Amino acid sequence: NKKRCLPQKIKRRPIARHLETVKTIVDYQGDKTGLKAFGKKVTVYYDFEPGKIIKRVDEHIQYIHTDGSGAIITPAVAPRIIERGQAGNALVAHMQTERFVYGMPYHRQLQRFERTLSFSFAPSTVNHWEQICFHKLKRLLKLLKKLIQQADYIKADETRLLYVNDIAKGKASQGWLWVFEAPRLKMILFEFSSSRGHQVPKELLRDFKGDLQTDGYSAYATAFKDNEFVQLTACLIHVRRGFKAAQQQHREGVQEVLTWFNIIYKLEKQARTQGLDDEGRLAMRLKYTKPFFEKIKQWLDEQKQRNLPPDSPIAGAVNYALN
Repeated sequence: NKKRCLPQKIKRRPIARHLETVKTIVDYQGDKTGLKAFGKKVTVYYDFEPGKIIKRVDEHIQYIHTDGSGAIITPAVAPRIIERGQAGNALVAHMQTERFVYGMPYHRQLQRFERTLSFSFAPSTVNHWEQICFHKLKRLLKLLKKLIQQADYIKADETRLLYVNDIAKGKASQGWLWVFEAPRLKMILFEFSSSRGHQVPKELLRDFKGDLQTDGYSAYATAFKDNEFVQLTACLIHVRRGFKAAQQQHREGVQEVLTWFNIIYKLEKQARTQGLDDEGRLAMRLKYTKPFFEKIKQWLDEQKQRNLPPDSPIAGAVNYALN
């Protein structure tokens, strides 16, 4: 008496007829001599606009040669990260941003779509989109790491980032988000690591040759102490930050040096306004900015000789700046 195994009925999701439909006609832009329109290729997918999901229908006009060759010409379909899928790039970007920037899980996003738009997607479909994005973005990240190391100037910093893993048994662990910016290439690389050790920048920038600008964190000096191709440079805003913080307790003591910092930044603003190139900016700095750095250095040496209380904010700012 074996029980009969009947196939389960697949519950199909209702067709969203109420969504706004945007139809686009894509025509062939080349020479149409000897061509005859005979049909169209239709691409249907869903995309996102602020506050709503829309249905896009792209109709690509197809042409056939009238010379009897039977060759068919169809305008190229715009690339989408989910090829042959039902998700547009804007929709994927929106859901990824909600998930990884604002911490909104996919199932809650789908619930919101259902509640506000009376439309949603199957969770398995969204999971499949995520797998595709992961593999493609992983290849893109590998390429970005290679490209950013070709720069001759990189700015680096790291910041705390809490994350959940299996080791901490449900409690958040402290990780680090390392940031490497190449201003000339207009590229920024974000790299997460559970470590704040020097191995992270040493590995990520192992092929880098140029100027690396950082704060006073010792890991950078340790990472590149034996690398003759990397020149470490300091960050003036981090130096100024210490004196700005010391201003609450030592207003008169730091007012003069803060004024010099402000003059330096005004000179830089003027250089940007004038659109100076590298040579022009260097000439400006040698003529106008360098004397103020010399004043700052002399002032720091004088403060060092005053035997300031070691635990005072101004003493910390002076030591940081001199280092």
